[in-house]
Amino acid sequence: IFNQPTNDGSVLLWNWYRHESVDWAARAGLSLWKPGQDPTPIYSASGGGYVVISPTGGRLAFDRVGELGPNSSMRSLVVFDSQTGEEIEVISTNVPFQDGKAYWPVWDVSGTKLLYRTFDGESQPTTISVWEFASRTSRVILTDQEGFPEATLRAGGAVVWAVTTANRLLRQELSSG
Repeated sequence: IFNQPTNDGSVLLWNWYRHESVDWAARAGLSLWKPGQDPTPIYSASGGGYVVISPTGGRLAFDRVGELGPNSSMRSLVVFDSQTGEEIEVISTNVPFQDGKAYWPVWDVSGTKLLYRTFDGESQPTTISVWEFASRTSRVILTDQEGFPEATLRAGGAVVWAVTTANRLLRQELSSG
């Protein structure tokens, strides 16, 4: 089990399997289990990153990493709608998947806004963006050269709290900026 149950009791199952040809690589399988149902396979790849389920259990967000080989640094932030089975690519970048460099997505309480980090040319998480499910659009809300190791949405998705690598705490209201 990957994380705590959601409001409806759903949980994510994230399984790692040894890859046959490369000793250090792994095959990943992500499934969603809802009470009273069998696990639903969602994603399988040569690698995967951080995954988060919305509090309602209706949506997942996860780093999708390219297959081993020439595209191994290509990665995407993907939203999976568990009600419709739709997969939505939020952003795609060519940032190596290593050293904890992840989008680190965070849902608001309704599962309609997704907060995530993006990277500069040096692979530092210098920007925080918010993606809206209804419009399927993103907008940058915070930028800082120090970088952001962590950020979260609070107050029903109206306020962003972010900490910089220099330990500055930033608060931003989404409606007023």
